[in-house]
Amino acid sequence: MASADDTISFKAQKGKKPVQRAQSSKTTEASDGRIHAKKRAVRKEEKSSSKLQQLAAWYAKLGNYRALLMVLGGIVLVVVALYSPLRSWYAAQRDAELYTKQLQTLKNDNAALQENVTRLQSKEGIEDEARKRGYVVQGETSVTINGMKDGGEAKADASKNSLDGVATDDPWYIKVLDAVFLYQAPTIHE
Repeated sequence: MASADDTISFKAQKGKKPVQRAQSSKTTEASDGRIHAKKRAVRKEEKSSSKLQQLAAWYAKLGNYRALLMVLGGIVLVVVALYSPLRSWYAAQRDAELYTKQLQTLKNDNAALQENVTRLQSKEGIEDEARKRGYVVQGETSVTINGMKDGGEAKADASKNSLDGVATDDPWYIKVLDAVFLYQAPTIHE
């Protein structure tokens, strides 16, 4: 048969400690708190060290691809850093191009209007304009033909102070760059 000493040693082998009842409850709680804090610190170190070990193992598996990944990472950083300034520069270039086209269109319209003013300041121009409006010289008879329209007035109305009148036939790569840089043509408020 087993003696009492054998029973105590069997319980100690299973990991149970004999309870000492001589200590006060305050010291037991304080020591339990310290023990739990130490256990948490050990677990945290084990987790962080295991993550570091996993990262180190992953880095070691990369082998020959490390340099390639470093270069690709550098390229991504450069692209991200330069996107905003490049976008601003591209928008300024496109705006300048559109404004130049609008200026040329306005200069052409201005030249046509100036020719019209010069023509109307001559005797023949005044007579032509008077005939268009239905006036005749003494001895002439006025005849009105319905169904014919004059294109001169429509051209004067078509020239507006906006970029909508500027025709742009951009090549495909300009359209792609417009999409990449999210470019929108400016509008002029009248």
